[in-house]
Amino acid sequence: MNDAITVTKGNLTDEELGALVTVLAELTRPSPNAYVPDDRPIAFGWNRIGVPSVNLLCPARQPGVDLCDATDMTTCFVLASKSPARLRMLRSAGIEPVVIASGADESHLRGEDAVAMTARLSRLKAHSVIESGALEEYPADRMIVVACDSVLNLDGRILGKPHTAERARQWWRRMRGHQGVLVSGHHVAVIVNGQLREQTRIGQTVVTFADLTDAEIDAYVDSGEPAAVAGAFTIDGLGGAFITRINGDPHNVTGISLPLLRQMLMDLDVEWSSLWNGPKGGHLS
Repeated sequence: MNDAITVTKGNLTDEELGALVTVLAELTRPSPNAYVPDDRPIAFGWNRIGVPSVNLLCPARQPGVDLCDATDMTTCFVLASKSPARLRMLRSAGIEPVVIASGADESHLRGEDAVAMTARLSRLKAHSVIESGALEEYPADRMIVVACDSVLNLDGRILGKPHTAERARQWWRRMRGHQGVLVSGHHVAVIVNGQLREQTRIGQTVVTFADLTDAEIDAYVDSGEPAAVAGAFTIDGLGGAFITRINGDPHNVTGISLPLLRQMLMDLDVEWSSLWNGPKGGHLS
């Protein structure tokens, strides 16, 4: 293989180019025991976020083709969330993801509505994981990172996670007998050969709550479930009995809309069914 470096932007002097080659060689030098599958060449470089990367190139890669044929690549599917409900939903759909919790600041910005907030935070969570360097532990030809953020819009008021029992109790006294809109932001990033493609979309589902008694609210709050979930309720747990009607995608109420996620992945040239039945750990081949 003929090694070459192509400068796509800017003009480097011979000295600068020599220094770049030296740095790349040191950053990407494999360990003596490193395993390289098949006989595929290795491409060295930086991804768009400035993190040194080493990627396996697909065999017989044609000039001018940026993406590998999906049938020849390994995929790592990453869920950038520690939500048990989202993990269960993906597993039920045949996807076993790598879970990497995001450390992003989820604070609400002044003047931000539910749609803008969840769109911003889902993107922020995905990029927090990408930029952390944690993906380097899961080498694959194609990296898929999915991040979500959910809130309940109750008459224009944004309800995230109550965190405390007293706040959850106050919210439920407003929610009972009323409708709210569960808003879930979804961000999908697909990285192939160091190239990042991404998309952000919003799922919205109207939820009608039963007219709970004070005793029911107290019992539900005392269970501990509402404190740690968006809107202080779940559809797939104890709170499911307190939801009388759903208008829209029910998956979205769990925090991740499978139909929306499928469409986003299709838009990014990832076939949904190619992600089914992956081995434990999220690596598919």
